[in-house]
Amino acid sequence: MVFLYIYYYAMNSKEVIKILKQNGFEQDRQKGSHKHFRHLDGRKMRYFAKFKKEKEGGYSVSFPLLKGCFSEGNSYDEAKAMATEALSLWLESALEYDEAIPVPKEYIGEEYVAIKVPAYLAVKVQLKTANATSKRLEVNFA
Repeated sequence: MVFLYIYYYAMNSKEVIKILKQNGFEQDRQKGSHKHFRHLDGRKMRYFAKFKKEKEGGYSVSFPLLKGCFSEGNSYDEAKAMATEALSLWLESALEYDEAIPVPKEYIGEEYVAIKVPAYLAVKVQLKTANATSKRLEVNFA
């Protein structure tokens, strides 16, 4: 579970709620004036990986949108598991070093496979995007 602490400067609550909704958050419940939002779509964030069967055996995997993100495996299943790990490491590194993270896009073809981003990372990536567009929103993860 990811806990978020959002500090906003010169923004009213309607602006904060608008940013949250634009980035895939939905209101989960409300008690009085307190609203609880949850990112329900984070499980669906995915990047497409290109799988290539190697002549020597096994599979190599690369992510067209993510420069330097690649992996391999002795079997298709192993390559897919390793691709998920490589994707997670690439995104964690980009977040840590405040590097640009490309918006996922769909690729068509038998060699392309959708790799899901773990929910905790999807939330961080989408909030980083919201923070970059707002310039007035500061987000800390606990």
